Amino acid sequence: MNHTPTNSESHSNSDSNPEDTLEIDASQISLSFLEPCDKSDRIGKLGVYEIIEVIGQGGMGIVLRAYDTKLRRTVAVKVLAPELAANPMAVKRFLSEAQKAAAVVHDHVVTIHAVDDTHRPPFLVMEFIEGQTLQQKIDREGALQLKPILRIGTQIAEGLAAAHRRGLIHRDVKPANILLENGVERVKITDFGLARATDDVKVTQSGCVTGTPLYMSPEQACGESIDRRSDLFSLGAILYAMCTGRPAFRADNHLAVMRRVCEDTPRPIRELNPDVPDWLVSIIDRLLEKEPDRRFPNADELADLLGRHLAHVQTPGEVLLPVPLPTSAAKVSESSPTPRLRKWVLRSLAAAVVVALLAGGIIWQFRSKVPYPGAVQWSKSKGGNGHWYVVLVEPRGILLDRANHIAQKIGGHLVTITSPEEDDFVIRLLNDAQYWSSSPDTGLMVGPWIGALQLDDSREPDGGWRWITGERFLYS
Repeated sequence: MNHTPTNSESHSNSDSNPEDTLEIDASQISLSFLEPCDKSDRIGKLGVYEIIEVIGQGGMGIVLRAYDTKLRRTVAVKVLAPELAANPMAVKRFLSEAQKAAAVVHDHVVTIHAVDDTHRPPFLVMEFIEGQTLQQKIDREGALQLKPILRIGTQIAEGLAAAHRRGLIHRDVKPANILLENGVERVKITDFGLARATDDVKVTQSGCVTGTPLYMSPEQACGESIDRRSDLFSLGAILYAMCTGRPAFRADNHLAVMRRVCEDTPRPIRELNPDVPDWLVSIIDRLLEKEPDRRFPNADELADLLGRHLAHVQTPGEVLLPVPLPTSAAKVSESSPTPRLRKWVLRSLAAAVVVALLAGGIIWQFRSKVPYPGAVQWSKSKGGNGHWYVVLVEPRGILLDRANHIAQKIGGHLVTITSPEEDDFVIRLLNDAQYWSSSPDTGLMVGPWIGALQLDDSREPDGGWRWITGERFLYS
């Protein structure tokens, strides 16, 4: 029996894109891993947990509302997606990150009760929060009032601080992962560390970039190593969204969003909401600094500052406004690219669209000056691990759906690479002439590895390449 979820619980959609507010269609979700249950109001069992309904679905798996028959309480069960459960590395990291997150005990962090790796697929059991996500609140109300902004922001910072003290970085702080309990709207942060669990094993065969970059830090978008200050940038983006009712960085596709995260300054908050006080704008601006060293050093300091401002707003006659923040250094001019902007130009988001074909497949070759479909096809017996990797180049760049269409047309599919070592290897390939060949018929240069856009000389005098997608990719 299928039970259609109400989507009223805050765990719904916590693993999906924050802009995605559609109800879950449980009839389209495979629950073949469930054991039969003799109760008519249950859709199955998973060990000692009687499954009541599906309340969320995302790239990592599905979330179920369940009843714990041993401890007699309602819980949320997150089940690893079947395609990830089949990958030993994914399972290992999923369990490892869940165990780390379980060590964080705090009022503003969702408690993990148990992790079960005896079943396939494996799953974790969390406390069930009745309420809504912060994303749902913003979608319904738009820009929030000052007191809720400060209260929610303070509690998020306190939850992050507790995790950071345990050495745990969230990596996916966004409104959809901020749960608000019914009645009191107490913050509960969910999915701590789980975004990392499948980073190195995701393969996107549909050509779509998974996840959302709207709240991602520049260093994370550029594929660099991150620390707790990456979470603080994400919190700054959340505060911006609460103040304005919209994300700080918006664009038509994921790649464009990630480029804006790396390069652009968001529209001034007071242009969108003149009621936001200058001191809050200063706090958010500091959190959204491109360079981590220019942000707050830790979440404890931020939580204390937001808490003192909240106390002032609640009782202005009794609590003085905290000392103003020091003015940050002047922004680097757009005519002088920052190190991260240059890295975007050379590596973009440390990512690429590549077309993976079986050995003996077809290489699609062309000049960057020649638009599709005027490219020449020819076969080449070179490639690693039984795959072909095809360069996709157009003068104005290639949209993801177009790259996917081309890949399907020649019998391939788009994949992504996540390993930093493989990313560096790919960069070396671009600089090594032995990996480039000429067609015996046309003399066109062909590279068997990376989908890229050759930059205009005016932007990058020494040449260079810009990757196409906004997601790191898996070389398999």
